[in-house]
Amino acid sequence: MDDGLKKLLATHGWRTKAMEDLLEYRFKDKTLPLSALNLPGRRTSIKDNTGLAQVGKAVMELFLITDGYDKDMDPENISTLLTFVLDNSKLADIGTNKGLGRCMMGMRSSTANLTPLYTARTVQALMGAVYLDSDGDLEKLYEAMMAIGLLPKPGAQLPV
Repeated sequence: MDDGLKKLLATHGWRTKAMEDLLEYRFKDKTLPLSALNLPGRRTSIKDNTGLAQVGKAVMELFLITDGYDKDMDPENISTLLTFVLDNSKLADIGTNKGLGRCMMGMRSSTANLTPLYTARTVQALMGAVYLDSDGDLEKLYEAMMAIGLLPKPGAQLPV
């Protein structure tokens, strides 16, 4: 690990810890949650969250579609569930309510400056980080989605 990365981890380790606590997941690669929190346009030794957000969106869709298929859900109901769970405004609300604004890097510290789209993408990026760090373990992804509040509690009425 180079010195710049060591310094980054030492300075921002609290952010990684906060995300581990929020997601109830311990990262092997401590830079992944920092990348998930790093908004586009910020120059650092870690990547911004754009790629992780793409991974997160794709794997959450994969999980929900596969889970619905395994439960013999009607394809229209799966589509409704995708919209319900992965809607950007819902992702942004969850991220805001969970305090992601204080951990996100690249915007002014005031949460008033955080656009809902950046917050939604950060939630997606965190799910992408969990998926990659867990070597593609969909159970770990499910647990993180439950921990952050993306999925309804077992037994809750779904919109389908």
